[in-house]
Amino acid sequence: MYSRQALELRIKLLGVHQDTARSHVDLSDLLVIKKEFKEALDEFENALEIQRVVLGEQHKSTVDTRKKMEILLTVKSGNC
Repeated sequence: MYSRQALELRIKLLGVHQDTARSHVDLSDLLVIKKEFKEALDEFENALEIQRVVLGEQHKSTVDTRKKMEILLTVKSGNC
């Protein structure tokens, strides 16, 4: 609940910003722990969209988010 509230606040205050992307990633990490994989993937996609615009494709945060998405997709499809 608090992670969602923090994300909503950052969206209102900052809009497209790397801190907003970080909140999406943090929320997705929590959703993975709760095994809510579809929602986690949606949050990773939101983060990645922002990171590509703000940081670029090759930035460490963008690359890390892509890797987390790939791992989630592997786990979700049962290939681990």
